[in-house]
Amino acid sequence: GRGGFATVWLATDDNARSHAIKRFSADHGSDTDTEKAANERACLERFDHPNVMRLEDVVKDARGVDALVLTYCEGGDLIKRMKRRTAGTPSD
Repeated sequence: GRGGFATVWLATDDNARSHAIKRFSADHGSDTDTEKAANERACLERFDHPNVMRLEDVVKDARGVDALVLTYCEGGDLIKRMKRRTAGTPSD
């Protein structure tokens, strides 16, 4: 998926486990992007909760910006799911 801040890809490791790879958007390599990525990384490193995606690894992309390797959660976008539920549309 893609948002204004990052693009996320689904990847499978050598052990057939699924992960979400989050690569932050480049606004011409601005310091703001690097700062946003660092802030998100710092937040995720502090969380250990079953309802929060776990940070599995961090890799630098070609621009030197952190790309986050996260646990993959099936079910799609949380906000869209919440909106469907609020609108009365059944969700799984």
